[in-house]
Amino acid sequence: MTTMKKLITLLSIVITTSVMAQNLTTFGLSGNPDNIVQNPGADPMTSFQLRYAGFQANAGLNATAGQLLGTNDLLGNMLSTGLSSTDFMLETNVVLPHLGIKLGDNYLFAGTGLDVTLNAAIDNDLIHFVKYGMADASGSFDPNYSGDFSDLGVNFQINQNTYFGYQRALMDNKLRVGATYTMHNYVTGFNVNATNFNISTSGSAGAPNSFAVNYDVDIAGGLDFNNIDSLQNIGSAVTPGAVMNGISENIGIGSMTSSIGFGLTYKPVQRVELAFSMNGLGAETLNFASRTSKTWSGSSTIDGFEYTSQAGDSLSVKVGEAVSQYTEDLSASIGTSLSNGNYQQTLQIAQNTNAAANFFLNKYSYIGAHYTARSNSFRDFEYFGLNTMIWLGRNLQLKGGYYLALDETNADIINAAIQFRLTPILHIYAGSNTVGDIATVANSLIQDGSNPQIGAATSGVNLSAGVSLTVFDDRFKADKDARRKAKEGQKAKEATGLTPAQQKKVDDAAANSSTKK
Repeated sequence: MTTMKKLITLLSIVITTSVMAQNLTTFGLSGNPDNIVQNPGADPMTSFQLRYAGFQANAGLNATAGQLLGTNDLLGNMLSTGLSSTDFMLETNVVLPHLGIKLGDNYLFAGTGLDVTLNAAIDNDLIHFVKYGMADASGSFDPNYSGDFSDLGVNFQINQNTYFGYQRALMDNKLRVGATYTMHNYVTGFNVNATNFNISTSGSAGAPNSFAVNYDVDIAGGLDFNNIDSLQNIGSAVTPGAVMNGISENIGIGSMTSSIGFGLTYKPVQRVELAFSMNGLGAETLNFASRTSKTWSGSSTIDGFEYTSQAGDSLSVKVGEAVSQYTEDLSASIGTSLSNGNYQQTLQIAQNTNAAANFFLNKYSYIGAHYTARSNSFRDFEYFGLNTMIWLGRNLQLKGGYYLALDETNADIINAAIQFRLTPILHIYAGSNTVGDIATVANSLIQDGSNPQIGAATSGVNLSAGVSLTVFDDRFKADKDARRKAKEGQKAKEATGLTPAQQKKVDDAAANSSTKK
């Protein structure tokens, strides 16, 4: 395979991979382990809980489906967004075992999980070149063309978080105060980023031109491919097996940096609950040398490149035909050697803030308001939402809400979750922050399974689910005993007293006796 084809393959990998990767779904979901992790002061409602596993996945892009798929011209649609690049993201939080246990008025919990992030960016100047070739703004051939495609890259990273939490119930359970300590560790990753990638031509219309390609690409990561010195062999070192080996070698209780979190929940009156929490505090953003860092760099120039066209010719086709005449010369002059680089990895810890006020409709169901914000991340947000949770007993809970985006970057969301317990050892939850978008797709598949449709405003999809062993605390047993005693008291009262019919007979008899006298 020629080097030029290898470059095209590399770009194709970026595209196809990207098409494939705070939890508002579980925040406030009573009895859910995620709830107490996000707010260490939340009522756990359990005496013992072991979450086996779970996940939250966010897949999205920096443009809406309507912008990208509004017409059949995908490349034209990408350019029409006005963005410098088209970005794709897959963010997955894989939650591994979580353990929580109640000891009197104290609650201890701990757990671990993996944050798996995939980001890919395609420079829209490159899209313009693919679609129009060396054209100026008016669509005419530019003999002095210059295209900078440096906003091009793909980044894959796995981080591990291990947390330990403590909560204390005070004031007869009216006030709960909790804190967490979290260790953050970089596990592995893979990065391909263009520091410099451009194409330029020089000359005059109708005369032979000089066609130049300059490239400087970092290829790095937590995988060990230090012994690879050629681009042709990079594929043999970066494999799923190598990624799994990297995870197994580095996963465990380790820490490159750490953060703290706190939370409190207060019930000033029986039906009102106020909550506030923050996490990710005190963590240092780290920049560190990549385990492996390679650089693919160089330049290639073709002198005598000539392009001619006739009226009515498609510019992109004619340029493509002209370039193809020189592909072998261009490929032969592009090197495949890799040199050692100095790529810096970054471990950045997001900071989350939550504030909520809930009004309880009964003992466990509520309607409420929720403010949430995330900062110091690659995808910051700020939302204000109205939500409700319906408690239908220990075996079934429903939660839903509408969140208004307070920034110009993110869209409003509708979320919903269901949590149900089949047995104490099988407590399941599932939900999404993109209910409307999923409903649109599902409805279109019901109407026509061969013609799936997506909402024009859709820019991402979110799913969340998990399964755990859950043993609720003794409050529910106390509630049941109270109901049983009340029922027994009522029966005892009925047994020792007169029914309304019996009392009427006594009153009538007394009245008749007075009349006779």
